[in-house]
Amino acid sequence: MLDFSKAFDLINHHLLLDKLQSYGLPAHILRWMATFLLDRAQRVKIGNENSHSGNPNGGVPQGTLFGPKCFLVYINDLRTTVPLYKYIDDSTLFEICDRNYVSVIQESVDIAARWTEQNDMKINSEKSKEIIISFA
Repeated sequence: MLDFSKAFDLINHHLLLDKLQSYGLPAHILRWMATFLLDRAQRVKIGNENSHSGNPNGGVPQGTLFGPKCFLVYINDLRTTVPLYKYIDDSTLFEICDRNYVSVIQESVDIAARWTEQNDMKINSEKSKEIIISFA
């Protein structure tokens, strides 16, 4: 199980827009998505005090319907040599082997690690788990 650290906060806007464009979305939808993602101002309010506004340089707005969908589009091109399930902010790689099968799970983990680097994401080693079940 691979858990991405701060998954929603680390999404690279330009990579996401490139991925959306690769799906053939019309230019007007891409422009709309760009305005949704880029040049947003945000601030924090505690009690009656407000922080100064800042512009995040990545991530998707949390609490929106598009945030989780943007993340799923972002990780959709993560492909491995074994089956892979993708969930909001994590992915699960699995392999079922019989005794005579040579495992390729390490190759898949290496592919996932390279994808993570190429897409400006980070794997949370504290939450990522390895589960081994053997009936040998």
